[in-house]
Amino acid sequence: MTIAQISMSEAGGAEGRGSYFNSTGTIRDIMQNHMMQILALLTMERPKSFTADDLCNEKTRVLGWMPAISHQNTIIGQYVKSADGTKPAFQDEEDVPNGSKCVTFCAAVARIENERWSDVPILLKAGKALDKTEATVTVNFRPTPNAMIFGDMTPNRMTIRVQPDEAIFLKVNTLVPDLHIKTEAKDLDMSYRGKEIPEAYEALLLDALKGDFSRSVRADEVAASWAVFTPLLRYLEQERVTPREYAYGSAGPQGLDELI
Repeated sequence: MTIAQISMSEAGGAEGRGSYFNSTGTIRDIMQNHMMQILALLTMERPKSFTADDLCNEKTRVLGWMPAISHQNTIIGQYVKSADGTKPAFQDEEDVPNGSKCVTFCAAVARIENERWSDVPILLKAGKALDKTEATVTVNFRPTPNAMIFGDMTPNRMTIRVQPDEAIFLKVNTLVPDLHIKTEAKDLDMSYRGKEIPEAYEALLLDALKGDFSRSVRADEVAASWAVFTPLLRYLEQERVTPREYAYGSAGPQGLDELI
């Protein structure tokens, strides 16, 4: 892989939860837990089995290879009114003080300093009041030397859509049936249309009834996850960093290209 991206966006804002969210923010609410679970499952080595201990061992091990995320590799934002003025700014929410520094959007580059992942940046993005509600994992694959014979090609890419409408998409370069040798990027769609998929909490409640902890997190795994984000949180709070503004319903603050 050349780069991986994990994105979790919500179209809605705080909407009545302003007081709670003002004390929490996107990094604690989404990135430190939900997003790190996806990252660990994506990057961990193959466990010996699907038992709770073997899964948690591998997730904890890969999280332990992650250095703390630097504020220099981070962009934070807070949403303001929508462009048409119909959606409120975060600071318009009840019980949110004027001048709040709450982070409602965060994009950060994470690294895993082991042999497999050391040269692969992982872009993490999460936020509220964005242009869509979606959770995705996107991976760009590294071109092979043999592919160079065809000249410049877009990278093969895999996208896992976690929600809504779970699916896996592959964009692959294929030969075009033609009188001349040329390639074309084609999309392969492996969606679950028509399949009845249990809700997330259905699976967790069933696991609890069966005493199966394989989808749960262990204390050392939680500690390893917090270690990645705690220095960043301390810096933002101690330095009173002002988030960049972005309009409700937009794709987020300007400058995301700076990170990669």
